[in-house]
Amino acid sequence: MQIFQSTRRKSVEHWTAMIIGEITFIGVLNACSHAGLVKEGAMYFELMEKVYKIIQHYACLVDLYCRGYLDEAKNVVEKMPVDPNMVIWLMLLSGATCHGNVAMAEFAAQKPGEMGSLADGYF
Repeated sequence: MQIFQSTRRKSVEHWTAMIIGEITFIGVLNACSHAGLVKEGAMYFELMEKVYKIIQHYACLVDLYCRGYLDEAKNVVEKMPVDPNMVIWLMLLSGATCHGNVAMAEFAAQKPGEMGSLADGYF
């Protein structure tokens, strides 16, 4: 990241290295999610956020927690430093539905309607 930021003329190779780094982080979080490694995935997310200043992967963290830790998922959605987008709300809705949490499903289901035109194309 430091080399990339300090490079004045960024080449295709510079950009490729940065993109690969982002994809690697997504792959790690996705693998933890599907393997049920919630604690480990949360630790890696915290590392990405605090050490590498990467905040774009909140959808991965919500997906991770939606595998059985719905209260934590909702807490992440409510406290994340950026506004939750449609993908985030749909993940929370899906997780709540899968785990039979009607109250949380209703909470998540109302959010797309509040987003107005941002929800167009999803329903």
